[in-house]
Amino acid sequence: AQQPQFETTFIMEKDGQRKEFTVDNYPDSTWTFIDSKTIQTAEGYVPPIHDFTIATEDGDITSEVLEKEGYTFLLISPHLEYADDSYFDRINQVYEYCQDNGYPFYCLTASTDRARNRWRDMTGAEYPFCTTDETTLKTMIRSNPGLMLLRQGTVIRKWSHNRLPNEQQFVQRNRRSEERFSRNAETDI
Repeated sequence: AQQPQFETTFIMEKDGQRKEFTVDNYPDSTWTFIDSKTIQTAEGYVPPIHDFTIATEDGDITSEVLEKEGYTFLLISPHLEYADDSYFDRINQVYEYCQDNGYPFYCLTASTDRARNRWRDMTGAEYPFCTTDETTLKTMIRSNPGLMLLRQGTVIRKWSHNRLPNEQQFVQRNRRSEERFSRNAETDI
């Protein structure tokens, strides 16, 4: 990715005279450093997700979700009214697994309250719904709906609605992930 470009000017003094220098013409050690100024001369790459927010009726919970220790599950659906509902039983099983194991589970959507209520009526969904920008959601996962697993704010797995794992697969993957995480934590110390 293209990095932003910066230019630094150094304000130096010698014999009562102040003068500006750049990195290319920096003076010898007989000059005294006074100050520096840095300006951005070119923009770098701006990722498509830069205004990411997760909002509930009670407010912004983005930091809470991304800074959460352990696992967090996010059901992603830009528009519930267009979501494939043929696998809602599996989604509900994942939610129940999360409830049984103390993992947070949120549905992120740009849908209206009416569409959320219709989804609840159709699927029996009991999980909390949060509002997130439609474009952001489409950037996060291509399936509608799709499931994303975070560990301390880092995406560690994504599933499309028709490839959702069952509870046994979660348990096996969780065990392997815990072992890998523990090994990495030990080498980071």
